[in-house]
Parts: sequence; C-alpha cells; structure tokens
Amino acid sequence: MTLVHAGQVARLDPKSGEVRRFDLGAAESRPMVIATGPDDSVWFGRSDNRIGRITADGEVASYEVSGSAYGVCAGADGAMWFTLMTADRSTLDGAIDVQSLPTEGAAPVGIAAGEDGVWFAEIGAGRIGRIGHTARH
Repeated sequence: MTLVHAGQVARLDPKSGEVRRFDLGAAESRPMVIATGPDDSVWFGRSDNRIGRITADGEVASYEVSGSAYGVCAGADGAMWFTLMTADRSTLDGAIDVQSLPTEGAAPVGIAAGEDGVWFAEIGAGRIGRIGHTARH
C-alpha cells in the first residue's frame, strides 16, 4: 500500500499482520498508484517524476520519468506499463520506453492489462486507448 503523505510504501503480511514500511527518502515523493510486477517486485508512481520499485527482498529503487504516474500495471509482455499523461513502458531493469499515442491531447490515466495489450482512459479526448503487444519493445 502507498502512504502518500509519509513518502512511504508499506507491505502487510496477511498471516502475521505485521506491517513493514519502506521509506522513499522524501515526503514529497508522494507514492500513489501501485501494482505487483511479474518478478514479485512492487512498482508505483511517485509525484516527484519518478517510478519506484521495491523488490521482494526489500531493495528500493527509483527511475526518472517525464511526469507523475497516473496508472501502473504489469503487461502480458513481461514489462510494467505506466500512464504519465503519455503512455510509457518499463522493462524490469528500469529502462523506460515512451510510447507515442495517435490521439491528440489524449492525456492517458489509469491502465489495465488485457490479453491483447494494455488499455487506458484518454481523459483529454474522452476516449479509451489501447497499445497492443506489437508496440515497440
């Protein structure tokens, strides 16, 4: 779970009820949207133009991006996908690949993986967008 105003991400052990907090180094990081990746790491958007990752072993990392993430999901292609008012794709090693969208003023937010790619809301255009698995990898 994200603790937005504390600049932390927390992991709850459902068996013991223990909560482990991971400090992101700055309260202004404001972690938001969060999803589990195919490697059992958790990935999350931050308000300080970074994407965060915490491995199953508790290693915290972050990667610079061009804005705040408004959605995150694990894609069927094995990568993590984010919406940053653009559509971006990250490999598990943190390499960011910005995907150009054909809809002018799309302003994508939210994102979900489907069998045929990733789907997102284009709030700036009042549409639903999709990037298929054949996008640049």
